Amino acid sequence: IRCLIDQQVVIDGTEYVLGYPCDHAVVLAYIDPDADTLNAVPPSDVALLFPAATAAAREQGLALINSAVVLTLQGELGEDTSISQEDLVPGEDLVRIVASF
Repeated sequence: IRCLIDQQVVIDGTEYVLGYPCDHAVVLAYIDPDADTLNAVPPSDVALLFPAATAAAREQGLALINSAVVLTLQGELGEDTSISQEDLVPGEDLVRIVASF
């Protein structure tokens, strides 16, 4: 996985780096219709849903990568024009839905 190096340190002659993926980090989530919230899929269910999520990403011209720590998307997401700065609510998280399945 390609990463950008954020920090690096040498300890006892060994170089260690703290990096983060160059690609977009993503999470699989579901909408709870009773609470009208978006919830992360439990880690135990990610493997079960990964094939369908991969196919949904592929339909958008993206590649879903199951890297060691976090799922990432490779490809061009394009600009999200559905939300303007005026629509943002302080203290709330902004989520972009890339694909549904």
